[in-house]
Amino acid sequence: MPSIVAVRNRTRQTIFFRQNWVEIDRSDFHFNLKKIKEYIAKDTKIMVVIKANAYGHGGVALAKEAQRAGVAWIGISSLEEGIQFREAGIKNNILILGNIFPFKYFQVAVAHSLTPTISTMSELAALEDLATRLNKKINFHLKIDSGMGRIGVLSEASRSILQKIAQMSKTNMTGMYTHFSVADTDPVFTQVQFQVS
Repeated sequence: MPSIVAVRNRTRQTIFFRQNWVEIDRSDFHFNLKKIKEYIAKDTKIMVVIKANAYGHGGVALAKEAQRAGVAWIGISSLEEGIQFREAGIKNNILILGNIFPFKYFQVAVAHSLTPTISTMSELAALEDLATRLNKKINFHLKIDSGMGRIGVLSEASRSILQKIAQMSKTNMTGMYTHFSVADTDPVFTQVQFQVS
């Protein structure tokens, strides 16, 4: 049985049995971005991934720092996070890294200027249908599953979906990406993923 880390007492206050403290230094965040920029071409756009409330460290606050730093894109996990960021005044391009389902919620993403991820033919068809009904271009990113085994079109099916994308008139693929599953621990498998993608 898993251990209990928090309960509510009679006054409905949360009692934590394991105290944790994490500090995010804004100047270090900006310093790290500056260092990354030293290693990439000047016209390379940076996306910071600030999903799941920055893993509990304050997603909106970090998104505001990313915006101040001139980061081009912010990656998030869900439609709800995107709406929260927009309501907090975040103007950056925002990519939803997770699936949007049911597909009718693509219209919510479009209404909040959020870029969805596409990884199936049915998602692509639903987005094209929405773009046709709205009579506007809708941008998206395509995700390739190179070995993570989560979201993404399998590499062997990528040619057919890319051919279909080329035929679409209302949707516009503005990016394509994959997810290296063990880049920090398994360079051999990471190389396999790199070659697949």
